[in-house]
Amino acid sequence: HSASTSSFLHVLIMSRQTQLIESQSRVPNLPSECITEILKSVPSEDISTLFTCLLINRQWCLNTVRMLWYDPFGLLLAKRGQTTSSIEDWRLRVASLLNTYISFLENEDRQTLHQHKIVLPKRNSKSSIDYVGIMQKINVDQILDGVHCWYALSRAKAAQMQSFAIKTIDYNASSKNSHKFLNLVKLLNLFFHNSVRNVKKQRSDGNGDNGENPAHFERVASEHLITLIMLKLFVRRCESLKVFGIENIRDSFSLETMLIHLNSSTNLSNLVEFICVSKVPGISDILSSLAQISRRLKKIKIWQYPIFTLRSGSENLQLSSLIQLITAQKSLEELDLGYLHPDLDLNTICDAIASQSKT
Repeated sequence: HSASTSSFLHVLIMSRQTQLIESQSRVPNLPSECITEILKSVPSEDISTLFTCLLINRQWCLNTVRMLWYDPFGLLLAKRGQTTSSIEDWRLRVASLLNTYISFLENEDRQTLHQHKIVLPKRNSKSSIDYVGIMQKINVDQILDGVHCWYALSRAKAAQMQSFAIKTIDYNASSKNSHKFLNLVKLLNLFFHNSVRNVKKQRSDGNGDNGENPAHFERVASEHLITLIMLKLFVRRCESLKVFGIENIRDSFSLETMLIHLNSSTNLSNLVEFICVSKVPGISDILSSLAQISRRLKKIKIWQYPIFTLRSGSENLQLSSLIQLITAQKSLEELDLGYLHPDLDLNTICDAIASQSKT
C-alpha cells in the first residue's frame, strides 16, 4: 500500500511538472483532509517523496510542510539511523532546525539571551508559514540535544569570523567577576538542582564535574537557558500539541520553571500522550498542572519515577499528583508505569485505574 502511494505521488508530481511546462491544465484541487490522508500513507523513511510534494502547488505545499514539521526533531533522529552520513552532518541539520525556531523568539526572550552574550539569528517576520505553531510533538531531551548542537556551532562560527565573542567570565579573578558569577547562578537557580550555596561550594573545592572549568559552566548554563526559553516558545505557540515527552533528562536540568508556562498555556489541553522516563525535579507539580489542563490524555507513560522508590515522605505528594492526573482524564486508554517498588501500596493506583473503566 505504501509503495503504491509513493508511486502515485511520483506520477502526480511528474504530471504536474509536465502541465506547468505545457501550460495546458492544473492539478485538480483536493480538500486538505484528503491530501493529508494521502501524505500519511507515505512511509516515514521516504522523505524525498514528501519533499517533492512541496512542488505540486501551494495547497500541497502547506499540507506537506505540516507533515514534515509536526515532529521535526524526531524525524531528524529517525533519519540519522537510516543514513550513512556523518554525525557532523546530522549536527548541522539539527542546528539548522533550531536556528529556524530561534528566529521566531519574541523580543523579550531575545533580549534575555543577548544579555548573556548569546548571538541569535535575525527574527523571522516574513515567513508565510508558522513552523512553531504546527509542531505536534515535544521531546525535551531532543530539544536539549538540538540546543547543544546549535550552541556549539554558533560558538565555532563566532570564533572563526571574529565578528563577535562570547565572553567567558573569569569566576576566580576579581570581585567584579565574582559578582557576575553570583548573578548568573541566581538567574539559573531555577534551572538547576543545586542551590547557589552548593554551586559556590563546587566552584571553591572543585568537587563538581568540570568545576574547575568556568567555560564548561558557562556552556551548560547557556544551553539550559536557551532550552527553557525554547520550551516556553513551543508550549505557548504550538496550538496543535499532541505529545509531550521527558526522556533521559540530564541530572543538572530541571523543568520546574516550565510550571509558569504550563499554567499559563491552554495549548496543552489537547495533549493525547504524556511520557516521562526520567527522574525530574518538580515532577509532582508538573503532573498536578497537567491534571488541571490536560484531560484528554489517551496514554500516560511514567518510568524511573521517584514515587516508586519509597525513599522519603515526599513520595506521598508525588503519588497523589499521579493519582490526580489519572482520575482527571476522560478518555484514558493506556497507562504504563515502570520500576514499581515491591512495597508500594498499589490500592490507590488501582482505584484511580478503576475510575477510568468507562472511558
